[in-house]
Amino acid sequence: MKQLLVVLVLVFLTISAQAQTITGIWNLAGQHEMAAGFEFKPDSTFRFFYAYGAADRYAEGRWTMKGDTIHLRSRKPAGKDFSVLKQKKAGKGYSIEIQDKNSHLIEHVRCYAFAGGKRQFYESDQHGKIEIPLTSCDTLYLQHPFFPDIASLLKDVHNTNRHFVVGLATHISEVSFKGIDFWLEVDGALHCHPNYFMPMENIRFEKGEK
Repeated sequence: MKQLLVVLVLVFLTISAQAQTITGIWNLAGQHEMAAGFEFKPDSTFRFFYAYGAADRYAEGRWTMKGDTIHLRSRKPAGKDFSVLKQKKAGKGYSIEIQDKNSHLIEHVRCYAFAGGKRQFYESDQHGKIEIPLTSCDTLYLQHPFFPDIASLLKDVHNTNRHFVVGLATHISEVSFKGIDFWLEVDGALHCHPNYFMPMENIRFEKGEK
């Protein structure tokens, strides 16, 4: 019983030490014309901001730490950046119409079409329209150019519709952090691999003042 108590105390002290190491403000370092930062709180919640060009992004959620790796769980649902407004069986190929009050947000939306194990890439025009000249297609995914995140599934293999009208989700500017983990290096900085919204090399966040 005493041995179990000692183990539990050691585990608690280890977790507490890790939390104290991570808790605080961390700012992106070494990237020109880009600003980003985390606030990790003692209650295992976090806030995140990101500013680059015309795109301002943010996130809130919870963080956990296992070893030197930090796992983030944002409040934003991953893969749901677009909502289907209408869909129907029409035409020989496939077509997508993206709608939003801001006309700048419907251009250059990326579409990934998978057919027979092969992927093809398409992009929306200035009117938010995408034409896909395929007679058959297994799946269709969309990804926004200004607010990239995990690609959103538009059509699965069971959906036989060919024409889709979609809108942008209200949370599209948030970041889901799906598939993105950070780790604490010996240099004292937080690192992560290049990813869908920070594709650059040598991503590092340095701890600042609270």
